[in-house]
Parts: sequence; C-alpha cells; structure tokens
Amino acid sequence: IEQAGRSRAELMEMGPLAIMVDLAADELHALLAPLLERRLGSRSITTRHRRSDGSTLDVEVLMQVPDLGPDIAPTVVAVVRDISERIEQDERLRAAQQELQLAAERERIARELHDTVIQRLFATGMGVQALQSRAGDPEVVDRLGRVVDDLDPTIRDIRTAIFGLQG
Repeated sequence: IEQAGRSRAELMEMGPLAIMVDLAADELHALLAPLLERRLGSRSITTRHRRSDGSTLDVEVLMQVPDLGPDIAPTVVAVVRDISERIEQDERLRAAQQELQLAAERERIARELHDTVIQRLFATGMGVQALQSRAGDPEVVDRLGRVVDDLDPTIRDIRTAIFGLQG
C-alpha cells in the first residue's frame, strides 16, 4: 500500500496490470496459469510497479494460489517487496567489480610493459653501445651514440606510463 502510494480500497479495485509496468495481459496470464491449474505452488517474479504519482518502483512479487476449498474460486495472493535498495547495491557491486577488473588489467599491462618492452629497449641500447665501440667510422659512431641517447628518454616515458597505469 505504502509502496504504491494508493489506498487499500484503490488497490482492491484495480487489476494487477494497472500497476505492473513490465507485463502485458498475455504475459501475466502465462505466469498465473500454472498456479491456477495447481501445477506450481508459487511463483516469484521481479518487475516494476507504477506508483500513484507515475514513478516506478522495482519490486519482487511472490504469487500463490491457496487451496480455499472446492466451493471457492481460485484466488491469487501476492506478496510484494520493494527491492530498489537491493538493485542499487547490486549496481554498486557490479561497478566495483568492473573497477577491480580494470585495475587488474592496467596492472597486467604495466607488468608486461616493464617485463618485455623496457627490457628489450635496454638490451637494444646495450647492443648499440657494443656496436658503437666496434665501429671505425666517426660518423657511424656519432649516429649510434644518438640512437642510444634517444632510447633513454623513451625508456623514461614508458616507465612514467607504467607508473600512471599502476596508480
């Protein structure tokens, strides 16, 4: 009653489709048929209800058809529970899990950059330095020296990117 923003009398006069946002008449009939035919004891669904002010509320509806005797027509009894808070918590949990996955992926990329790319650049620089000491042509020695000098800021830039990923 409080959830729907309607009085008990209003709710008793209304059919379920007047407040159930997500269900059409045929869908509701398909949900209720196994209960009314006594093939199921109860059924629970998650849906949304429309309040009297037009806003919607996430709810869980537990439906049963109690056996009231042979002379009384089957009657559906429904217990409705507001699950808005649970849905919000689920969304926060999902966002936290995504954030954790992103952090783990960033950590993996940072490790890979450090363990492979920087090590290869470092090895390349050492190889170029060894080559530089064997080169006889002063112009080649000078060019190889510039290559080594260019590798140092590249390694620093990659390390800065790694620290950024880890942060």
